[in-house]
Amino acid sequence: MHFCSLKYAPLSSPPTTPISNSKLKLNNIMPRQANFRATYYKSLGVQGKEVEATFASLLGEAQPSISLVENLSQLIHMTLEFGVPMNYRPTMWCLVGGVLPLVRDVDADTWSFVRREKRVMFADVQMALRVHSSATDLPALVAFYMAHIRVHLADAMPLTWVMDDPQVTAGVMHAICQVLNDPMEQFWCAITFLELIDRGLADLRPVIDVAELYHISPLGLETIVFRICAAKPDAAKVENS
Repeated sequence: MHFCSLKYAPLSSPPTTPISNSKLKLNNIMPRQANFRATYYKSLGVQGKEVEATFASLLGEAQPSISLVENLSQLIHMTLEFGVPMNYRPTMWCLVGGVLPLVRDVDADTWSFVRREKRVMFADVQMALRVHSSATDLPALVAFYMAHIRVHLADAMPLTWVMDDPQVTAGVMHAICQVLNDPMEQFWCAITFLELIDRGLADLRPVIDVAELYHISPLGLETIVFRICAAKPDAAKVENS
């Protein structure tokens, strides 16, 4: 089953929920920011290998035999300041997206346990969707979950606009599919990222135009979502709980 064959809606109409008229172009500035970061941190004596070693330590990869509680706030700030090494980006997205728990207990193998639980729930969503529709792609699964399952969850805050703009949802899911290959991971990250964007995009400074999400790059999406988490740390904790 292929989940990444997303089609964008025409761009002729303005975004349904304009957040700002800012001309900030994230997809254009992100590569320059990344190059600037690399040069800047090298001038401070911070090398790429040191950044990678820090992520490995924080994620428990440097000492896989230990158990730890991930410091999500520190990991997010590290990502925004230094950029996340490519090989750790899927793990970071799964932590922020709630696919992985913040507690990594090696003896109990909590990461594998939670992934299995998430996979079972994902299969349940797929099965429920088949009763209502022949569509089984990622956009259909996300739309079905938001409309028919999420609304019945006791701790779910109502969404205000993000699901009303198909170009936003398509752009976000397309970027996610470029980083994550597992359909289960794609689904849960899409749910969480869209919830965070719905709740926090309007509060970011400098402000970001909704249209920036229509063809957002993975790096651009990461920056937006992680900035929201940094500005609203409680939101990230709720999504990961």
